[in-house]
Amino acid sequence: MDNVNFNQIKLARESRGLTQTQLARFAHIAQSNLSKMEVGKLPIPDDALLRIATTLKYPLTFFCKKSQRTPMGAFYFRKRMSLSKTSIKTIESKRDIIRSAIDDLLQAVEVKECTLPHIRVTDNLTPSDIARRVRAYFKLPKGPIQDLVKVLEDAGIIVYEMDFNSDKFMGFSIYTDAGQPIIFVNKNMPNDRKRFTLGHELGHLVMHIMFDTDEDDRQIEIQADEFSSEFNMPFLDCYFDIQRLQLRDLDNLKSYWKMSKAAILRRAYTAKTIDENRYKYYMIELSRIGERKVERGYVDLDKPTLLSQILDMHTSILNYTKSELANMLGLNMDDYNEYFYGLSKNRLTIRL
Repeated sequence: MDNVNFNQIKLARESRGLTQTQLARFAHIAQSNLSKMEVGKLPIPDDALLRIATTLKYPLTFFCKKSQRTPMGAFYFRKRMSLSKTSIKTIESKRDIIRSAIDDLLQAVEVKECTLPHIRVTDNLTPSDIARRVRAYFKLPKGPIQDLVKVLEDAGIIVYEMDFNSDKFMGFSIYTDAGQPIIFVNKNMPNDRKRFTLGHELGHLVMHIMFDTDEDDRQIEIQADEFSSEFNMPFLDCYFDIQRLQLRDLDNLKSYWKMSKAAILRRAYTAKTIDENRYKYYMIELSRIGERKVERGYVDLDKPTLLSQILDMHTSILNYTKSELANMLGLNMDDYNEYFYGLSKNRLTIRL
């Protein structure tokens, strides 16, 4: 088969959570040969490719797709440290498959160009300073952000809710090769945590991804947390609410600010309206009443629609069937439905 991209074999394999040894056994290929095929050191015979494609349940068109060129290091995971390397590899591979599909879809459909500012953290410009500038860029009024996802998508940022099959993974942000920013967020998180994660990943897009930095990952994550806190709960807007903060206040504050109780307590601590001892005491109390993992109180969050609009243009205006669209993206129908089924519909502009 002509135009086979050997990089797609490893991508497909890791997306299924298989080791090289497992794929070699299932596809009846010597592992030494498969190892060389995956790095382009050995031609890929048609019969071997067919067995690989059948085993991994990808159409042959998948293995002819170009690889995404965005460097693997040009994004940041918001995750807990205990997430396994195998889980990370599976998430990374699915990320690349989805962002490649988005680039393919954007060849025919035009979305708003993202003009998000990129501002480096300096000694004289803190993440909180930058968050205030970004709120001004979005022309946000004072107080809580009502339609956070719409704010991001109106700026040309695709928000993608993904099932990570783990509560240890919150989200990450990345640009596609065509320059389209995407924020991936764990769809199974409660909305209050999604809001903080969206702010955190926005911080990475603004402050980190476009810059080379010598700072370690922990410091970068602290900066993104600070950005999200100020972006979602501006100091000047929330200071009165968190003065003399008591545990009994958290239900009402959560409803108003649309943030988790843990995030509100952290905001009070960083704003110095409670000291470290009281902050630790309140967090212990949240654990005691069973609200560290699952808090009481529902927080509203609007649903992403930008990607669904892109897909709808292909089916309703460009007259692709779902099967044709899946094949164009190099996906079987099960994967297409997993990644793209059930998204709401709207209209965009066809790219001429």
